[in-house]
Amino acid sequence: ALLSVTAFVCVVFTFLSSHDLKSARAHINTSVKTQKSGVTDVNEKDWFYNDICIGIKEGYIKGKSKDIFAPNDNITREQIATIIYRYAKYKGFDVSDGENTNILSYDDVNNISEYAISSMQYACGSGLMLGKTNSTLNPKDNATRAEIAAILQRFIEKNQKTNT
Repeated sequence: ALLSVTAFVCVVFTFLSSHDLKSARAHINTSVKTQKSGVTDVNEKDWFYNDICIGIKEGYIKGKSKDIFAPNDNITREQIATIIYRYAKYKGFDVSDGENTNILSYDDVNNISEYAISSMQYACGSGLMLGKTNSTLNPKDNATRAEIAAILQRFIEKNQKTNT
């Protein structure tokens, strides 16, 4: 089973920010009326509106373009890596794992979008994301729920160890 971009963003916001969820929700409830998502395909009536606004405002998510978020699109492996990487930076976690990670050994390294290169280096270097095979990352493949669950579990475990 696949996961939409919206569902993933909500999972990231809810589970990874759970320790300060009340304060974040309280803040967004007062500011969301003036804060707009900035994208035309997400509106205030959408169940995920607040989470998208927070993610965009805090900078760990962006849309497909300035005006389009595409909340119902399936999420790709490189998009997951990018959101996790930006979120880790936003929370002040150590993202240096990716700085010296060589992903050039993967046959499909040229398929990684330019915006996602550092993120994929971080995800691979920190052990959050594994190659689909020993020689491929498949960055444009839609991620399964099982892959996402494994990445999130690794992220939580890694950052509990380094931030407790």
